[in-house]
Amino acid sequence: EAILLERQKRGRLDGTLASAAASSLSQDQSLPASVDGSYLQRMRDQLFERKKDRVWRRFGFLGVLLLVSLGVLGYRQWVATPFYTATASFTVQVNREEAQPAMGILKLGGGPIMTDAFKTQEYMLSSNMMIQMEAEHGMLSHFADAQVDPFSRFRSPWLFHRDPLTYYQSRVKVVVDTQEGLMRLNVQARSPEMAKQFAERLLHYAELHVNQLNKRAQADQLGALEDDVRVAEKEVLVARKELSKVQQRQGMIEPKSSAAGVYQLLSSLEAQLAEATRERAGLLRNGLDMSPLWPRLDNQIASLQRQIAEQNSRLVSAPGRQSIQQGLSELEDAVSRKEIAQTRWETTLRTLQDARILNLHERRYLLVVSVPQPVANPGWWRTLALVTVFMLVAGLLHVGWTLRRMVREMRT
Repeated sequence: EAILLERQKRGRLDGTLASAAASSLSQDQSLPASVDGSYLQRMRDQLFERKKDRVWRRFGFLGVLLLVSLGVLGYRQWVATPFYTATASFTVQVNREEAQPAMGILKLGGGPIMTDAFKTQEYMLSSNMMIQMEAEHGMLSHFADAQVDPFSRFRSPWLFHRDPLTYYQSRVKVVVDTQEGLMRLNVQARSPEMAKQFAERLLHYAELHVNQLNKRAQADQLGALEDDVRVAEKEVLVARKELSKVQQRQGMIEPKSSAAGVYQLLSSLEAQLAEATRERAGLLRNGLDMSPLWPRLDNQIASLQRQIAEQNSRLVSAPGRQSIQQGLSELEDAVSRKEIAQTRWETTLRTLQDARILNLHERRYLLVVSVPQPVANPGWWRTLALVTVFMLVAGLLHVGWTLRRMVREMRT
């Protein structure tokens, strides 16, 4: 159809081609003898060949796209290794009744740098986790098998995927959803069983990591308090020993009771002395200084005075001997030190118990919301296939638009 239209248009193009040829000639704008019908025919043929080459180039580009699309689809169908993805949801929350599940992640850590959820994410994607998964479960070796296609194989012979950590992070994805307060784990493997196993082990190691964070926080918070309790206990023991030594040295358990007994005895002796003195004074008033009762009264008065002097000496200090007042003062100091040490020990022990209760309330837990479930993973091959098909359709549309435009130009 294009050729027929071109032949019909040749007659209409004679005048236009002649004027174009005349304008490109010499300065005098005169046509040479060679510019005749054969020259115009040759120019028309060149124009037609140029348009035809343009159409064939479009078809060539379309053919290349078709071959690429068939190659991609064929590689995806018969060569590419199918992968499966195990997906699980979990969260890290605080053991507190008033804490809402959605706020579990936002309340953890409390530090200005990272929350515990993001710390867990970094740990699961770290090189330490990669080394542990490879050493205990052979995760990277699972993808380095010769059955995996070269584009997806770890340390491919085509020099793809040479960095272990980058490849590990391409197969393990951990996403923190701060809106819902959840973390999502996606693990790829060549089989559904291995994908589920890898995901379960990663969750297990993440739980151990959270428990280690709890132990570290407990050691930081309770270590100093436990040291204070031990020091207070030692101080109580020292105070009790000093009190026991004071009591043994003084030979009495309670100086206050001893002093009270001395004062009572002095009162009784002084009363007896007053009575004997009064009897002797009565004998003197009656002129009975030679009475046989006089020697007995003198002896009784002397004995009472001696006993009163001895009891008074116990209340005051003497060379080489400690008085009851001094012993009472020393004992009161020892008792005061013992009571202060006892109070400090009780306070530190109560503080330690409160800190332990608070630590239990602030304890972190890794809670698995949904267990790993493996599903087929189309991978990047599906995206590449879709892009290739899209380019193929776009190429077809472009070639069709070019043909339509050329036909329209020929008709006009």
